[in-house]
Amino acid sequence: MLSRSQQGLSVDLRLPADFCAPTTQQDFQGNVAAGRELYQRNPIPGGQFMAKRQEQQTDLTPAEATDRIWELAKEIDICMFVTWDGEYNRARPLSARVFREENAIYFLVNDDSAKNKQLSTYPKVTLAWSDSSHYKYVTISGPAVVTNDRRRIAELWEKTDAAWWDNAEDPDIRLITVTPDEGELWDSPGLIVASAKMVFAAVTGSKPNVGDNAKVEL
Repeated sequence: MLSRSQQGLSVDLRLPADFCAPTTQQDFQGNVAAGRELYQRNPIPGGQFMAKRQEQQTDLTPAEATDRIWELAKEIDICMFVTWDGEYNRARPLSARVFREENAIYFLVNDDSAKNKQLSTYPKVTLAWSDSSHYKYVTISGPAVVTNDRRRIAELWEKTDAAWWDNAEDPDIRLITVTPDEGELWDSPGLIVASAKMVFAAVTGSKPNVGDNAKVEL
């Protein structure tokens, strides 16, 4: 049994037997109904033992948050690469080559890509990684530059790149290098725990604390 004590209140947080990790809206609604059983065991008006959650909340130190941002970016791999064209944000999925030791994130792209032209005028970009199955999200922002560094392109070449180009010597390949200057993460302890907290928040009217949220300079 899980319990939490605050201001002299003892809270029984055992999940009902029919609670499950939600995959549909119907699942979530079912969990909210099941959560009412949990709340009935803890008749605390307004869920007053639940502190209102600030936009950022974490027990991680800046160094730990930085480590986790780099770790998740490398682990998730595919990110949304977001540029600005002067009127709208433009986003597309790209495979990220993450090299923390170089403070750089690399991307192989086509020479005639629209994003290359956008970067020549607006070099600041945001990269967004999402592992929605585990409630883990990361963003990294910084300036980007497009080059024709053939040696680095060859070093970064992976077998999956053959789906887009013949080989690393393909003259149409260009290299985008992003130098991160800030990052932010939302790191949940897992789907079950996060779902339980969201259901309990829906039942009590409080805001859920579903994990770490931290922003750091990189």
